[in-house]
Amino acid sequence: MGDFSYNVGINLYDHKSEITKYNNESGLLSDYYVGKDFGSIWEYKTDGDYTVDDFEDITSWQQKKA
Repeated sequence: MGDFSYNVGINLYDHKSEITKYNNESGLLSDYYVGKDFGSIWEYKTDGDYTVDDFEDITSWQQKKA
């Protein structure tokens, strides 16, 4: 029998780029805009976390005025 050998390799990376300048004010040719994470498939932005106390009542879920 011959010699036995093996190799294992792992590559991990995390890369994030943000668009800081992009001249497409009308948005006709693409959906890129200043502040978008480049290369992201989708984005979801929130106003923050809410609790039941942040609403007028839980039947309409209308927010209280600030």
